[in-house]
Amino acid sequence: MLKYYHMKKVTLGLIALVLLAACTRATTPNDDRIASIPYAADLATSQIETAEKIEAEILSGDYSMVSPYIQVDPYGLSPLSVLVAFANDDSIDYTFTVKSNIGEDGDLTFHGSNQNGYVYGALSGLNVDGETTIEIHGSDGSSHEFKVTSNPIPKDAFESATVTIDTGKLPTNTLLITSPSSSGYVSGYDTYGQLRFIINQMLIWDTNVTNDGYLTVSNETLLDLPYYFSGFYCIDFTGHIAKQYVIEGGYHHDVDQMPNGHYLLASDDLNRDTVEDVIKEIDDQTGEVVNTIDLTTRLDPNTGKSINWTESDWFHNNSVEYDPIDQTILLSGRHQDVVVELSYPDGELIGLIGSPEGWSDAYLPYFYTPIGDGFEYQWAQHAASYNDAHQLMLFDNGMYRSKDPNGAVDAKDNYSRFVLYELNKADHTISQVFEYGKDRGYAYYSPYISDVDQIQDDMYLITSGGISYLDGLINNMPSSLTSYDTLEAYLTIIDDGEAIFEIMLPTNIYRGECIDVSTMNFSGFDYHGYGALEETPYTRDPSYDLTNALTADQAASLGFTLSQDDYRILFDGNVDRKASVAIIIDDGSTMKVYPLQNHQEVGMCVSIFNEDDETNHLLKSIALDGLTNDSRIYYVVDDIIYDSGYIYQTQF
Repeated sequence: MLKYYHMKKVTLGLIALVLLAACTRATTPNDDRIASIPYAADLATSQIETAEKIEAEILSGDYSMVSPYIQVDPYGLSPLSVLVAFANDDSIDYTFTVKSNIGEDGDLTFHGSNQNGYVYGALSGLNVDGETTIEIHGSDGSSHEFKVTSNPIPKDAFESATVTIDTGKLPTNTLLITSPSSSGYVSGYDTYGQLRFIINQMLIWDTNVTNDGYLTVSNETLLDLPYYFSGFYCIDFTGHIAKQYVIEGGYHHDVDQMPNGHYLLASDDLNRDTVEDVIKEIDDQTGEVVNTIDLTTRLDPNTGKSINWTESDWFHNNSVEYDPIDQTILLSGRHQDVVVELSYPDGELIGLIGSPEGWSDAYLPYFYTPIGDGFEYQWAQHAASYNDAHQLMLFDNGMYRSKDPNGAVDAKDNYSRFVLYELNKADHTISQVFEYGKDRGYAYYSPYISDVDQIQDDMYLITSGGISYLDGLINNMPSSLTSYDTLEAYLTIIDDGEAIFEIMLPTNIYRGECIDVSTMNFSGFDYHGYGALEETPYTRDPSYDLTNALTADQAASLGFTLSQDDYRILFDGNVDRKASVAIIIDDGSTMKVYPLQNHQEVGMCVSIFNEDDETNHLLKSIALDGLTNDSRIYYVVDDIIYDSGYIYQTQF
């Protein structure tokens, strides 16, 4: 298997010259244009040279605490960030405080990182408007301050959030980090609702802090529409990507770091028709997939169907949580209205939490039996995990509150809530311990996405992220699947059962996190890429006559594009929805045919990549593993073969 790698690239012009000299074999008579597939570095690889230059500049300079190295947005990804560095003998510890332009409650303090005779500050929190004061404080009593100005934020970013509840009890030194669903970017807001951190590229999904102090975000490399990415990044606040994990089957929704450092994540088998029903564990040191659980072998896709159920998206797993106490994992199956408890690592079914309505008899013994007063089942839930007391916590979206369309609850009469359940593993019973949000009615009703997290003790962050209205009426469908004129998302912090702080954003957001910025780390200047894509399945069809292929000039009229990165070839194109499309890669001895699925999946949880037109947007990723050097690329559209004019050649 080809392991993911990175290396310095020769120029495309040089590659083209080598190809023209080396490619003497004429697969077809249409050799009027031969070119290497354009190389498109991902964000991580594109940073390598910049990081090397920054490090060299720091090491060759004479920087001190009173005259430090200062670079705003050093990698072009985080316009409200700054990298600060100066020489230090490691005997002194430093902190950096980024001052708010509104008040001291918005000040953010970061720990300096001592490395090889220097101290580094990977800081965010620069004010969007005007200068920002940054203070440096040493453990020896030394101090210094300076001012910097942030880079411009994207025009469609949300510069501030509306503070709707403020009791003055918000935990200090924290940012509320949001990940986008309908619009916006990964962003961080302070106690005044002011934007203090943003990633200006469309990186989505789970934003957790790793064991070594980095933020997880998806990479930007789509394997398949609507939102299945090849992997995820570990990134610091300055926008430096320290690590990338590329995963067979890709990544979506959620990643959980286990006590041993490994990552457990939601994945797919993109070579079959069902989606969002595979779990993978990857080694954090190698990127190797060390365990895979295929949910189609643990559950019946045709039982327990929710009103949202579809044949392809039968489970719709939106969260993954490893429990080291019981050595189990929790999964959240939105389209079966069920939280699933599996033993780990073998993945045997242990328990089901949710309404048993509509489930076949074989699964009924696995359901926890409700006891006690005031119990309610959850519906279309998200973010199932355990709190410190080992109680099950989740966001009960409440969509329809029924598996029967005839009993579906109208949006105006519905509600979403944060709920805590007590699971008695011995007698397989469940009781409801606490809920928040029901009393707020439809104004807090989010039929999709959303999140819950424990901050400390009895303090929780609740994200009701998917609220939408049309003509003043609350919607009962995700905004990605219906019309709307107003979007809202609430991030609410409750302490001991009462709301102490809340912000509202005029958009839908996938998840929210409350992050103590002092836990974030400086990632250094190195980049590590891990993992691989498995060889892409193909068929062989000797009936295709490549000698009759239309020319590259005619192929250009199709408007298709090919690009290549370190681990795959990407086809991108728009075609009529009824067209049959395939890609042929031929090395002269083997013809590999890759059919494209001509259907457009609609992104429910993240609609940013959805398209609405008469053509169908197709993506096809073909792993470099298994490909032969000097292979010609052809397109097939409704049985008409086009010579693309491109040749695959390994990077060198």
